[in-house]
Amino acid sequence: PVMVHADCRVTRAHVIDSGDGLLCGSAAELGVGVRELLADPALGRRLGEAGRRYVESQYSWDAVIDRFSAVVETLLAGAESAA
Repeated sequence: PVMVHADCRVTRAHVIDSGDGLLCGSAAELGVGVRELLADPALGRRLGEAGRRYVESQYSWDAVIDRFSAVVETLLAGAESAA
């Protein structure tokens, strides 16, 4: 699982998209989150598993190559139609 600052747009978006962590807006909220994870190991496992699924689906070699190939195909199609 991850814990990220709620005001960081990039990491906040990843946590929201993946469901893999907790958002904290202050040191006090960070402490609450740490205590929550320590008190509920199953929660930590669920969040960690969600994070693993998210990374594999978005950032595995195959996922990156698929997105890259789609961009290249789009660019090539646009170049052909402009010619």
